[in-house]
Amino acid sequence: RGLGDVYKRQILKSTDAEKVDCAVHLLQGPAADWWAVELIQKTDGKHTWKQFKEVFHAHYFTPTQKKAYVMQFMNLRQARQTVTEYEAEFSRLSRFMPQFTTEDKDRAERFLDGLHVSIMKLVATMNPTTYAETVACALRIEAIENIEKRSADRKRDRTDQMGGFVKKPFFRTGQGAGSSGSAPKLYPKNPRFI
Repeated sequence: RGLGDVYKRQILKSTDAEKVDCAVHLLQGPAADWWAVELIQKTDGKHTWKQFKEVFHAHYFTPTQKKAYVMQFMNLRQARQTVTEYEAEFSRLSRFMPQFTTEDKDRAERFLDGLHVSIMKLVATMNPTTYAETVACALRIEAIENIEKRSADRKRDRTDQMGGFVKKPFFRTGQGAGSSGSAPKLYPKNPRFI
């Protein structure tokens, strides 16, 4: 466990006033300036933790921004990301979407829906019951796919080194398909045979 975990546990044990003080201490630049004005406007100068979160979110997470986060979350797909990268983005956006991710099963299903199809199909057959299991299955399948891809790449490289033939037609200048009426000739990929 890192120092961050210890710090988080300590914060959770803090009083409301200590939580507000800690959060205010972390504010920088325009956020710190905003808070100074907020304190001036507050007559007693004190906020509970709940009040702090409400005014902070009201100021920094406008309805337009919330809607943008909803759209990002709903459209989130793994695409070309690794499972680790996709999971990090999923977790980041999940913080703004508690209505979709408070139940572990719902979170797991939403994560599964965004995975690359080749990984999603295999994870679904494994029937994971929790979010953590879903992520672990996806990571295992991705690792296996990467091993298979490297193996296929090595096999292709060995074939190429041994004078394997090009899978697509290779035409010499002036011998395109249909230029002489005859079928194109396949030539070995290894330059020593050309």
